[in-house]
Amino acid sequence: HAIGLAVVMPIVQFGFGIPLWLYILVPVWLGQSLISIRTFAEHQWSEHPEGRTVIVERSPLSFLFLNNNLHFVHHKTPTVAWYKLPKLFRDRREEWLRMNNGYAYPNYFALIKAYAFKAKEPIVHPVLRRQAEPGRAFKPRIRARSISGLGSAPVPAEPPKE
Repeated sequence: HAIGLAVVMPIVQFGFGIPLWLYILVPVWLGQSLISIRTFAEHQWSEHPEGRTVIVERSPLSFLFLNNNLHFVHHKTPTVAWYKLPKLFRDRREEWLRMNNGYAYPNYFALIKAYAFKAKEPIVHPVLRRQAEPGRAFKPRIRARSISGLGSAPVPAEPPKE
């Protein structure tokens, strides 16, 4: 990233005459905010791998995201061109929704409305979810609050039940 910044920043600042603060405020911050909506929605924890990937059916951001709002369809057909995903989804809509266990939203606004102020799902870390074994050297811990204040606690071996 540092090499990319070393090349891009002089072009932006001196080539296009855009002040650094304006570049960071508008294109970088706005772009990162938009892409964060998509990355927030893309995956969730599920015992069933098919139910981990989202379908956002309609979005004015579809073109910007190259139809990656149909993320489950993309995962199942990675060789299909991005511009063919909407037709592929429409042709088999009920099948796609059944296959991904209904992890779908009509649009990104519905997702934001539902989860702007609450957690979308519990965080489950697949590497830190371990079975207890005698003599195991690696004992993952998480930050936790105890009676005496802040501390740590063992990472649960099992994911939360759905």
